[in-house]
Amino acid sequence: KKKDDSFVCTEDACPRPSPRVHASLTAIEVAGSAEGEAELILFGGEYYDGRRVQVFNDCFRLRIASSSSSPPGASRVEWRRVECKGGPKSRSAHSAVSVGQSVFVFGGEF
Repeated sequence: KKKDDSFVCTEDACPRPSPRVHASLTAIEVAGSAEGEAELILFGGEYYDGRRVQVFNDCFRLRIASSSSSPPGASRVEWRRVECKGGPKSRSAHSAVSVGQSVFVFGGEF
């Protein structure tokens, strides 16, 4: 991409995302990760409250970390909201794939 077409993203710690269905949850590589670390990217989805459908374009990073010194099954979970100017529009029932630390979103309903 040209320099002026690149995404500028920010991340902030946040509580877990609101309930939703038809979102994508994509595993990505963790740069410099230690054993027991994983990251997932949650994008989009929809929520139906019985009267109307709300379709999301929000993006969250979930980092799960455990260590060999932790009790079995114990891990640290951290949610971060990722905001990117020029990111995908709201959608649900889409597909997503990761390449390295990038996530590509395809199709879906708006």
